[in-house]
Amino acid sequence: MTDSTLIEPIFSLDDIIQINNNRNKEDILKITSNKDWDETGVHPLEINNQQHFLLFCDAYLYGEAEIALTGGDDKITLENNWFPRCFNQMILNIGGREVEGIHESVGEASTLANLVMTSNTYSKSYGQLSGWIPDTSKGDNDVAGEDLNYGYYWRMKLYNTKKKFSFTFPLKYLFGFTEYAKVLYLIKIRLELNLRDKSEISSEIFYGSAGTTGELKFNKIELHVPYIEPSLSIEEVVNNRLELNKPIDCVFLKRSIASQSIPTGSKYSWSLGNYTNSVRFIIIAFKKEAASFEKNNALFTHGDVNALRIQMNNMYYPIDRMQFNFKDYNVAEPYKAYIEACKTFGVESCLPLWEFINITPIFVFDTSSQPEQLRSNGIQITLHIEKAANSTAYAYALIFTAYALIFEDALYKIDTGDGKMLRLN
Repeated sequence: MTDSTLIEPIFSLDDIIQINNNRNKEDILKITSNKDWDETGVHPLEINNQQHFLLFCDAYLYGEAEIALTGGDDKITLENNWFPRCFNQMILNIGGREVEGIHESVGEASTLANLVMTSNTYSKSYGQLSGWIPDTSKGDNDVAGEDLNYGYYWRMKLYNTKKKFSFTFPLKYLFGFTEYAKVLYLIKIRLELNLRDKSEISSEIFYGSAGTTGELKFNKIELHVPYIEPSLSIEEVVNNRLELNKPIDCVFLKRSIASQSIPTGSKYSWSLGNYTNSVRFIIIAFKKEAASFEKNNALFTHGDVNALRIQMNNMYYPIDRMQFNFKDYNVAEPYKAYIEACKTFGVESCLPLWEFINITPIFVFDTSSQPEQLRSNGIQITLHIEKAANSTAYAYALIFTAYALIFEDALYKIDTGDGKMLRLN
């Protein structure tokens, strides 16, 4: 046997045992708002006590809420992913600078991110704590049968039984900054939650039997951020690095969302705007308008669209249009694109094919492969939409609303001297 022989671990009897003693303690920093959660408007959650080694990558919102149901029976409950739809905006400031903001359609942004970044296991376990309990059929049937909606059934159990509950909402499925998986130290953090009025959101987050209405009340919402008390040796290493007065690179995929009412007609081009950074993914979804208690407002629709294509300056993604026909279950191209995106984000897809077709059709465009010169003068992005020529199902003034969740490169440096974020692009 030579020295180059590969020895299986079971035969290596003298492996060096390595023990990690970097952490003395782990705990949760809990940040509250000074405003009552019955008040609409901006609720700032601020971390100004900077003497913590914060793991913001694992930060989440913790809340306690209750529901009140009136009229009819109790066959009405909160919809899937109800929590982020209670807000007009969520904005993240790091080091005195807005590094990321979802300035509209917060619920749709969160839903689209969850669909490509979480697995089926997430929706059946700890994802339920955040209200992520997807529908498995369109109706409000909670009894055995082919049209049993398991998502509706479990939401009824969790929310209606006691009508009081607690929840958590991981920020990593909304803000790309959480990809920065290192400790933050000596830097201010401010999360702004712009709460909508109760009466405005009730018909958008409840669904069930006709004649019943619901109202949601927040008793508490806190920002919970894990922090570490490192060993003395590790703290010295970190402090020595900070004292070098050398900025720290911070790179992540920033997320933003845009929406647009799509008018009648067989073709429509939607300008998504101009971007100076590389746009890596664009996720498109459509919703019918007019929210109500009798309508499941968490669902998306194909809207009789049968072809889509992204244009970035003079380049097209894909080169040939993405074509499909949901009525005939001809969806191989968009479903494959969705599956490949989930692989890129490191998860198994959470949407089986039947649910993709009938419950939650989404359209994912991977635009990562692009020549460097594409960004030289900015990237103008346009979505080209084609609808079925014989479409009659949505023949009214504004057919549906389109949503686009956009993932783009964001490059920052953390100035360790004054705790500020320096934007590089």
